[in-house]
Amino acid sequence: LTTEQLLPLETPDAALRKAVKSLTTAATAKPMELDWLAQHEGLITVRRLVVHRGRTVIPALHAIVLGVIAAIDALRSSIAKLAMQTVVEMTTFLDPRAMEAELDYLAPALAKKSGETNWLGVAADDALAGFIRHLADTRVLASLITSAKHKNPTVRLRVATHVEACCEGAADGAFYGSAASRDLLEKTFAAVVPLLEEGAAETRAMAKRAVCHLQRHLRGGSEFDKLLKGLPERKKQAVRDVIEKGPPPLPPRSGSATPRGGRYPSSSLGSPIGSPKSAGGFGGLDERGSGSSRGSSRGTSRGAAGSSRMSIGVGGGVGGGGGGVAGWIRAYFARGAAAAEKVKALGLAGVTAYGIFNTLYYTLAFTTAWTLRTLPPETTVATAFKIAAETISLVWAGSQVTKLARAGLALASAPRCDALMRWMVAKTGMRYEATFTVITLGCFLGSAGLFALLIVAKATAGL
Repeated sequence: LTTEQLLPLETPDAALRKAVKSLTTAATAKPMELDWLAQHEGLITVRRLVVHRGRTVIPALHAIVLGVIAAIDALRSSIAKLAMQTVVEMTTFLDPRAMEAELDYLAPALAKKSGETNWLGVAADDALAGFIRHLADTRVLASLITSAKHKNPTVRLRVATHVEACCEGAADGAFYGSAASRDLLEKTFAAVVPLLEEGAAETRAMAKRAVCHLQRHLRGGSEFDKLLKGLPERKKQAVRDVIEKGPPPLPPRSGSATPRGGRYPSSSLGSPIGSPKSAGGFGGLDERGSGSSRGSSRGTSRGAAGSSRMSIGVGGGVGGGGGGVAGWIRAYFARGAAAAEKVKALGLAGVTAYGIFNTLYYTLAFTTAWTLRTLPPETTVATAFKIAAETISLVWAGSQVTKLARAGLALASAPRCDALMRWMVAKTGMRYEATFTVITLGCFLGSAGLFALLIVAKATAGL
């Protein structure tokens, strides 16, 4: 249901009590005991109340928010979509002061969800952008900076984007004049500076812009110098270089929402909330919830199948394609190419994770193929290397079939790879980019050395 399709309720007070009970029960229920139909009906009821009777919702807003947060993390994508749509409407229609009081609960949950590399991640990012459009910048900023250290590089990118928008749009005097303002300034600066060394260029650009905005808000150079006192000399110089060069241009966007409208093109990672593409299909469920259960067994299973199809494939083009087997093959390779692009969007951590899984694939595939390969009698080492080149070409052809799986594994492993690279930075003092070079060379030289040993061993065994 779109916002325009939501109808008012005849008994709002009773409906509110029932909705709060349903959402609270769902939030504490075990997975096997969860009544997702009741949870769905509760969310629809909350949406109708928010749009038509917003004042009725305010006294129970905190309990509703806790229930919505649980729904955002739901395994059923249709419930998660509905929860985030509820947040967007709450931000739009309810008293901003009431919503600002709930930001410390909602923003971290949505930031975490925005790290998913599918349309759900984009939906969460849209909800965060809604906070910036409707609520006070300083309150949104205070709730976001805790997620700037998230282990997922996609989360850090999207948080950096919204932090930059908050710093740019903050009112004059937002960062000085009171102890609370000074505390927010220090926490924001401490959260942004580490992002200057991010692997993803977009994240670094947003962090640089945020630093420049903070410097602009302060009343003099001495105030900004106070922020630099606690930093190591290397980071102090990096910040001074950013201030000297000024804010970089806004990077081209391909996977997140527009914080203030018009700053970025529409997202390509998925569809915004409420669009036809993002609808998973509820199998006939409408605003009446479980009351519309006539023929629900067939409708619900159809909705579940639609939801599961939505989650298949990392790369967005789900199913379809036509043309029987040929169409399926085209769709498969399209998903693989799209997944590879998403890996690149994660920056060095994503590319490094993809390279590691490529190394594992080529090592296992070549070792297996070369072990099964029979060489002619008295094959020289030089001839064995030529035959091995033919084998590697066959292994490469097989890699095109497994690209989607490797890209999916890389997307899932990018946060751990990023943590490994940051650990190497902390232990060795090398730059983040240098860790990428070290890992890449290690993978390449290790696999090349192993291949050479296998080739020479097989050639000399036949002499």
